[in-house]
Amino acid sequence: MDTPDDPGSDTTRWTDEEIETMKKTLVEFGTDWRKLSEKINTKSDLQCRNFYFNFRKKYGLDALVQDYKKVWPLNEWTILNTIGKFRFIA
Repeated sequence: MDTPDDPGSDTTRWTDEEIETMKKTLVEFGTDWRKLSEKINTKSDLQCRNFYFNFRKKYGLDALVQDYKKVWPLNEWTILNTIGKFRFIA
């Protein structure tokens, strides 16, 4: 599989699968570009960020990030509780 670091690989075009993964991952992680690029292992952090800002209206990406923000405190509480760490969110 090509990765963003492979010379000669064409990683500028986004496949339908990459776009769907981006949309699902935005709901899961918000605009954490590093986590997005880890899930879409063919795109760099910068490519994910650029895609978001260039296509946010076309694919309704802002609404997906808002969905993430609605449940984010719950997600963080669940993660921290699972690993035995508790933190108050101000």
